[in-house]
Amino acid sequence: MASKQSSSRKPEELKKMSLIQLKEILSREESLLKNISIISKLPDRGESIKKFHEQVKYEIKSREEMADIELSISTLQISESDKHVQKLCELEKTPEKERYKPFSTLNTTKEIHTDRKVFKTMEDWSKCNKPTKLIPLAESMEILKQQDEKIKEEQIKFKHRLLARQLEEENAQEEEDEDSESEVDKAESESEDEETVADLHILNTELN
Repeated sequence: MASKQSSSRKPEELKKMSLIQLKEILSREESLLKNISIISKLPDRGESIKKFHEQVKYEIKSREEMADIELSISTLQISESDKHVQKLCELEKTPEKERYKPFSTLNTTKEIHTDRKVFKTMEDWSKCNKPTKLIPLAESMEILKQQDEKIKEEQIKFKHRLLARQLEEENAQEEEDEDSESEVDKAESESEDEETVADLHILNTELN
């Protein structure tokens, strides 16, 4: 029963299942393969179960590889974007000519006395006003260009892996179809041989 269920399933059906479902099926098939008493009673000695087991393993591996590729592309986009934004918006410390600052010659902690008031001078606020400089436009465009090239490279790799996977699945399906045809031809040939033997037996009986 288990052998028939496994052999009847096609790769197209596996593609419709979630990764969790595939892993559950894989675990069930592995447990079944370990049960030698059941495997030994099957007509094909569990070959169809082994083939289905390999198909499930392959589908899980393909799903995980695609997930890794998608994650790497997403990470690349985020990391490169962060670097670009950081370079565009980063405040770079550069030397600047001294400008005239009111009260710069005064001691900020010294008290200044007047006839009726005593007050302290304000702290030098210029420390908080650091000079800034944005990166040139040409450099910014070069960063965007490099980012775009890396993303395209990852997308090409992803397409190549997907194409290779499709070709492997098609070859596996063709091999499976050929095996099925071979089994049918073998069964027909055996049936014809049995009929021939039966006819010869009948003929010998009539002659005797």
